[in-house]
Amino acid sequence: MKTTTKGFSLVEVTLALGLVTFCLIAIFSLLPAGLNSARDSAEEAGAGALVSQIATQIRAARTNAGGQFVMSDPVAGTFAYGSSQVFTNSYSLAGTPGSSSPRYVARIQLQAPANALSTGTALISLAWPAEGPVSWNAAQTNWANARGSLSAQLFFVPRP
Repeated sequence: MKTTTKGFSLVEVTLALGLVTFCLIAIFSLLPAGLNSARDSAEEAGAGALVSQIATQIRAARTNAGGQFVMSDPVAGTFAYGSSQVFTNSYSLAGTPGSSSPRYVARIQLQAPANALSTGTALISLAWPAEGPVSWNAAQTNWANARGSLSAQLFFVPRP
């Protein structure tokens, strides 16, 4: 009489556990890289939205009755035509300037139009995270010690 036993042998169970362990280790080792990638992607998307917000505010600039170029935030002030200014400010994740918990540092290099009919330019450059020793490297015209940065060149004409 022949008896058959049903089930798995100890060798088969050990090999299966080893294979499962190997797969889990591989999956969990990729998790930090995926989380870092997701964080970087979110920061870059936030920076893009902030650059767009700043560009919209610059494009909304008007000419006042005195013939000067007037802007609101992020570079509030009245500028003579043909003047050049550089502004640096920190922004929260929601795009609020001068926040107590900044996430981004922005540098805006503004060249006002020569007159009411000409074109002005602005170089908007953002870097993150703002809480570190992030600084503008004027010699190389880029950010030093930044995990990420984004720049945009803007051409605009003030509205009457």
